Amino acid sequence: MDIFLSYNWNNKLEADTIEKNLSSIGINIKRDINDIKYKDDLRSFMSQITETDYALILISNDYLKSPNCLFELTELSKDKNYERKFLPIIVDGASLYSIEDKMELIQYWETKCSEVENLIKTVSPTNAINLIHELKLYKNILASLDDFLQNITRRLNVKYSDSLKTNFKEVLEFIGYDLNSIQKQLLEIRNIEDSHLKELKLDNLGKEYPNNKDVLFTIGYVNLTEIKNYHKAKFSFKKYIDEFDSNSYLACNNLGLACQNLSEKDLADKYYKQGLLLNKNAYQILHNLGNLEASNGNYELAKEYFLRTIEIYPNDAETFYNLAKIYTDFLHDFNLGEKYYWKSIQLEPDFFMAYNNLASIYLRLQNFDRAIELLEQGLEQNPNDYVTHYNLGMLYFNYKKDHIKAKKLFRNSIRLNNNYISAKIGMAKLLILQAQDYHEAEDILLDAYKIEPENKDVLAHLSTVYNLLGDEKKSKEFESKVN
Repeated sequence: MDIFLSYNWNNKLEADTIEKNLSSIGINIKRDINDIKYKDDLRSFMSQITETDYALILISNDYLKSPNCLFELTELSKDKNYERKFLPIIVDGASLYSIEDKMELIQYWETKCSEVENLIKTVSPTNAINLIHELKLYKNILASLDDFLQNITRRLNVKYSDSLKTNFKEVLEFIGYDLNSIQKQLLEIRNIEDSHLKELKLDNLGKEYPNNKDVLFTIGYVNLTEIKNYHKAKFSFKKYIDEFDSNSYLACNNLGLACQNLSEKDLADKYYKQGLLLNKNAYQILHNLGNLEASNGNYELAKEYFLRTIEIYPNDAETFYNLAKIYTDFLHDFNLGEKYYWKSIQLEPDFFMAYNNLASIYLRLQNFDRAIELLEQGLEQNPNDYVTHYNLGMLYFNYKKDHIKAKKLFRNSIRLNNNYISAKIGMAKLLILQAQDYHEAEDILLDAYKIEPENKDVLAHLSTVYNLLGDEKKSKEFESKVN
């Protein structure tokens, strides 16, 4: 069974969740990021909405104001089986039910038509061909909009958040899925939060249905992504490919990822490239190949894989982050590193590691104020990151000379990770140089010494503390250990 997933890219998270759940029970999700090729015509792909069994429409305010999204709907409305195929899910917060909501949308598209008409008047007809095509599309949308809104609002629709709670039961019932089947059990197990309980139930289902490919795929996926049992994931996906579906590029990708996590890099490369032969535009595989080549020290090749990933799927913050790291840390191109870190933050504002790494660029450029600003933004996104607390503490200590703030940040870092030696050394150094609290510095350094007895910085600072405390014997003892 094929389902075309129509959505606005601002609702990517919801689309990802729907694809993950439905594809795990054997439903093929046709979606732009999986099926459209680099430089393919986007609207030609969208017209394929009529060729699938059903069209699942994620309706949001952004969707209703997107020409590309509504083009998909106008294409679907031409299908004689439109009513049967049309599966709407309303994204929480969408405004389309009241008269005022409908009028606002109609006025929006009337304005868009007027704007394009005015643009056409400013150029010669021969130079306005594309604008005329665009105007035609907008007018088709406007002509269909009232009927579409009426069609939606007269139905008993389901909200995305409610559908998620029921594992998309309403959609599955409508398309005739047997909710007493193995697939239903798989969906329920996939959404169990306790990973140990999830693993137990999956294993039991695997014993009950040892030759069911959907069960096998789900066992592999959960072990790969959640339980981190890469041996079991590798076994499951290899069996899936060998015995059930040798043409599944996603299974090849997952098998490659399991091998990569087992440090079987040659096998990972083999299965990734096997998957690329099945789908040369599989952005997941290209992304993973980039990580694999980076781990092998092949940074130019890693860069090329990440750039190819972005060409196909330009909305993945992690790919931009990885590309920025390649440029900054290994190719020493700080301008491009800065550019791509900012892009990752633009796509995912809570990507705190991007803030941290971007701050490191400004530190190298000695733009300390900007570095502090970014680290504080990163800390807002993840207040429990002990490294960020430490890095900010060092900046407040060395650059701002704000020792009260630095001490607080060092203490937070140690509280969050009592084994983090750098924060203990930073705190001890502050106590020695500024507070002259040698006894507290001694306690902190002795604690660090228990964790890393051969750490030369810890040994050197202990020697200094005992010298300041007048214990020459201990001072020399630790000084000798440094050498």
